[in-house]
Amino acid sequence: MPYLKRANVRPDAASLPPREMARVNRVFDPSAAEVKINNDMVPWAAIQEVELVAAPTAGGLGAVVLGMFVNTTDRFHLGVYTERNESILPNLTRVQAEYLLKAIAYYAPNPVYFTGPDDWVPLTD
Repeated sequence: MPYLKRANVRPDAASLPPREMARVNRVFDPSAAEVKINNDMVPWAAIQEVELVAAPTAGGLGAVVLGMFVNTTDRFHLGVYTERNESILPNLTRVQAEYLLKAIAYYAPNPVYFTGPDDWVPLTD
């Protein structure tokens, strides 16, 4: 079973462009004991699993028109699961998703089960 490998170094926020970091800060605000995900406070110790999936893409004329205004490629959804709840962080870019996974690996005191691409973050069995 793959788990996020515990990180000894907090991820560098400077690795994200300012606009992308501003979005991350709106939906994910970590502190030592808990994290605010979409305005819900979640204790780090309660996080049991994270799942990263590619966001579905739409086809047809609507997708073409939307693609003219918004970058619709390479978007991901990150699910964070606790004992009783789930929090979804939708439509993340790859760098945002990697930053969030690294932050969870740094702050979470317990092993966190990971489902998703295994070449994004260090994993352990």
